[in-house]
Amino acid sequence: MEHWLAISNRDNSKVVIKNHIWGVPKRHINTISKTKPGDTLLVYVGQQVIDRDTTLPPAITGCFEITSEVYEDTKPIFTAPPKLGAEVFPLRIKLRPIKIFDPPIEFKPLISELKLHHQQETVVRAHPGPGDADHP
Repeated sequence: MEHWLAISNRDNSKVVIKNHIWGVPKRHINTISKTKPGDTLLVYVGQQVIDRDTTLPPAITGCFEITSEVYEDTKPIFTAPPKLGAEVFPLRIKLRPIKIFDPPIEFKPLISELKLHHQQETVVRAHPGPGDADHP
């Protein structure tokens, strides 16, 4: 079993939580093809500036079990960041919620825990997807 970190934004994280689906652009086929049913996926959302006085920190919004192999679906359920145009994130996997974090768990305090688990050979792989504007 492997563990995956799905990179998103808060709007698309809500889509993942509601629909139990994760999707990525076709250019990430090599990464998503490595996922298997039984693997776990954490949904990570980056920092979000709300206004001059409010910034939401990076956080984990949910933990899921992957329940399907990769499949293709072009139904637009995710919102693409402006620089990705009309991207629909068609390579998808189905998920079963393990734990939804409400409120989300701040990510920065978890970094030392991730380092500890990494030293114990736990695999955590980044998985760019909907809302991840930093990955072309």
